[in-house]
Amino acid sequence: MSTEHKLFGSYLGLTARQRIYHLLNNFHCRNYYEEGYRKYIEGTIADIRAYERNRKSELGVRVMSGNSISDITAEGAYEALAISKAVSSGRISESLIKDKEDRRMILLAIDEWVTIRDDCKSLERAINMLNPKDHELIMDYLSGKKSYRDIASDFMIDYESARKRLQRIRGRVVRLALSDFERHCIGGGK
Repeated sequence: MSTEHKLFGSYLGLTARQRIYHLLNNFHCRNYYEEGYRKYIEGTIADIRAYERNRKSELGVRVMSGNSISDITAEGAYEALAISKAVSSGRISESLIKDKEDRRMILLAIDEWVTIRDDCKSLERAINMLNPKDHELIMDYLSGKKSYRDIASDFMIDYESARKRLQRIRGRVVRLALSDFERHCIGGGK
């Protein structure tokens, strides 16, 4: 298959600070983001395997001989389970993907998925370290429950004051999460 996937590797190329802001901006959909990325990797592996299988097949009619019965549904389920286990373990063998470049790309994608998963947990830990009032405020904002205007109304302050208050809380979250995020930077970028 050997097609370059622009999605894979782009997150790992971000600095720790950029990754924090990226996840903060997408906080409302973090679970879908993490799980969706994993499903995308699994789908890519399935596509590569199908391509490798079809590339080898011969044109013409296939004749089944003997009493062997092929259960396509069971084979598909078994393959999906094998792919899921391979992604979870981070071990992509040559028997799963033959092409060396495709294996390298998938290993990069798995490393990126693990980093995203770990970063989401680190970000949640940092948010949980805030005092209860700031925690509730930032969670309402990040989850999309409240806007700057709603927060301004709740605290009876003007819009700009609400925005600055959330920026200060967000800055604290960034400082709390930064050391955890820096451990995954390529080339030690900060």
